[in-house]
Amino acid sequence: MNGNYQWNKHMSRDMRYCWQWLLLFGLIFLVACSGPARGDSPAAPTAPASSVPKTAASEVKSAAPEPISYTITYGPEGVSVPDGIPAGLVSLTVENLDSEWHAAIIRRLHDDVSLDDFSATFSENPFATLPMTQLLGGPDLAGGDSSLGFYTITPGTYVLVDNWVEPWAFESFEISGDAPDAEPPAADVSVTMSEYAFDMPQTIPAGRSLWQFTNSGGFPHNLGIVTFEEGQTLDDLIAWLHSEEGPPPWVDVAFWNVMSPGVTSWGEIDIEPGSYVALDFMPDFASENGLNVDMGMYKHITVTE
Repeated sequence: MNGNYQWNKHMSRDMRYCWQWLLLFGLIFLVACSGPARGDSPAAPTAPASSVPKTAASEVKSAAPEPISYTITYGPEGVSVPDGIPAGLVSLTVENLDSEWHAAIIRRLHDDVSLDDFSATFSENPFATLPMTQLLGGPDLAGGDSSLGFYTITPGTYVLVDNWVEPWAFESFEISGDAPDAEPPAADVSVTMSEYAFDMPQTIPAGRSLWQFTNSGGFPHNLGIVTFEEGQTLDDLIAWLHSEEGPPPWVDVAFWNVMSPGVTSWGEIDIEPGSYVALDFMPDFASENGLNVDMGMYKHITVTE
């Protein structure tokens, strides 16, 4: 069972809460516009060794210092987040030592939200916690995979949400202090998300490379890259998201989790040659029952040798 299915299983199950969403989206927008993007999350200190191809921009040496690096580890017993992650631009590698899929959705609690309030709301309906936090993205990872990422984080209380486990779970941690000044990494692929489009290349080189994700829209967005089961199409995927009847007609290739308006983060994507569709799985907050993909938020891409 693939990662996007897990996201959509919960999302579609809770579409009956769409009126909740409509009441909440205004708060999301107001909070996003009220201040600078808030930070990210954890990981144990390690050297920021990105495995981007030799021609990748991330291999170009810069005179500016590299962001300080930490590692977050998922395992059979849970997730380990290192202590002492400072505020600023930091490198967070997420590694999945488990055999199952895990999601690393990095979120900062707003200053007026306590961890107790977040926990109580999360236990009742995880989706209702979206307006309580700023969302910074993060990868979904199959067992044995890892992904280098970069995030700009500010002091405060953070949660690392995993929507692959049942029930959903989170790990909290604190960010304090200041990281050394560092230049943002040079991305090999840039993706800008808005309502309702992806601004990104249509042709992308194969291999592991560093992608920059920016949400320039007014609502939360995410990015899934999928291919289809034999004989299935994008229309079948959209129909399935509304009905959830039968097996999902697509296969996940890569996924970058939901980001609040105004947020930029970076993450590694490893992709083989082929034809894919990039799409947003989030609800369309401006409609009653729709999804962003209903509004045309998808793009056909080709990955070449």
